Amino acid sequence: MAKDLFANLDLNLLRTFIILNQERNMRKAAERLFVSQPAVSKALQRLRDHFDDELFVKTHHGLRATEKAHQLADALSPVMDDLASAVNHSAEFDPAELDVTLKIAVSPFFLAGIANQLFNAIRAEAPNVQVQLLNWSKSTIQDIVNDDIHLGLNYTINHAPKEIIQKHIVEDRFKGYLRTGHPYDKDCLKLGKGHGILLGST
Repeated sequence: MAKDLFANLDLNLLRTFIILNQERNMRKAAERLFVSQPAVSKALQRLRDHFDDELFVKTHHGLRATEKAHQLADALSPVMDDLASAVNHSAEFDPAELDVTLKIAVSPFFLAGIANQLFNAIRAEAPNVQVQLLNWSKSTIQDIVNDDIHLGLNYTINHAPKEIIQKHIVEDRFKGYLRTGHPYDKDCLKLGKGHGILLGST
């Protein structure tokens, strides 16, 4: 059975190999890789040990690739290009390219107040997206975990499951109003630990 050379290969070495093959010069390869020449030499030695071949031989004009190095370069170059393209593309996000149905659960406490603005803001950035605004319910958290709902807007959720990522987006302030002469004479009404409503007279 042939030896599996890929199983224990450090993929970082393949990038070093490709750059060495392109430059045929240790100093230039080190500059492109933003490492020292000894680091490139060490990587080359690991490549030689792994593939059991010299790969690059020193000459008066730089490095000369062996037949094995030529074969590897021909096979690896398009694969590495495809890998770089896939990684770079995955980092890009253009909402204008989305063509999906986006399900957003919103707390009923402020659904009426933000629904229109939220809908218009999404459509301005992602005109091809179909938006479904849903009332937040008892099952919403699990629906988000199951990817049945894509986003949720609500107040801070204590003890949220680890699959949920919470991002703070806005502060909300409430006011309570009492008639003049009301027996409650304090400036703040406590609703819970650390929370309160500012009171004002009419």
